[in-house]
Amino acid sequence: MSTRLFVMGIVIAALSACRQGTPATPLVKTWSEEINRRYFADSFAYEHGLKYNPDDTIRNFLHFFRVRYPEIHTKYAADPLPYALEEEYIDTAKLDSTREWFRVIVYPFFRVPICFTMERRAGRTVLTAKVSDGRGRYFPGELMLVKRTTLRDSFLPNVLGRLDSVDFWHLGKDTCSGTDGDELHFEGMKNGRYYSVYQWSPDVCGNAASRVAFKIDQDLADSSNIGAYLEQAQEEAFGRLGIHRIRPVVRRPEARRN
Repeated sequence: MSTRLFVMGIVIAALSACRQGTPATPLVKTWSEEINRRYFADSFAYEHGLKYNPDDTIRNFLHFFRVRYPEIHTKYAADPLPYALEEEYIDTAKLDSTREWFRVIVYPFFRVPICFTMERRAGRTVLTAKVSDGRGRYFPGELMLVKRTTLRDSFLPNVLGRLDSVDFWHLGKDTCSGTDGDELHFEGMKNGRYYSVYQWSPDVCGNAASRVAFKIDQDLADSSNIGAYLEQAQEEAFGRLGIHRIRPVVRRPEARRN
């Protein structure tokens, strides 16, 4: 009788330890990219205040990113929005000295996030605009709209030249902050140099360099003609809030040439 009770006690203790110490869905290094994306959708895409929860490893994007992508060394691994937009995280340990590239990610407080990426390919500048069904800094959402535009080859060099003229590469840490307004993440790559900086409301704050960077963001919005789709995308995203666990259908309008 005493032996039976002893064995039962061990079993109960083991089950209790499992319940207390094992998460419901542990991160597994052998997951496929598809499973990574599903985990992101279920655990992060629609969680409010995700970026500012460093103590909860189950709901912490930085922990997820470091476990799932340990080979990527980036400056903003804690930021879930590039992942939501299915954008690359620039690996600062593997910079390509021949690459010319520029990206702006906009984090609005009450609207859908948007991203503009430019890169030179085969004698042309390719401008890609993306929108997620998130809500600014509240939650990142998932990719819902992609629009690509092919521009003249000189477009990106002109943009990088404008950044050089205001010494964008030494813009420095943002000295402004607020409880409202948009935050923009600017990134550029040229001649093996890479720079990444976050700026809050650069149209009214910061300096000449941040205002030029903001004007470039506006020019990219015009060149991509994303405004023709943005209002509808925002209505769809906000109308989906009650059923946000359903993965959005990514719309890809036809690219146009300039």
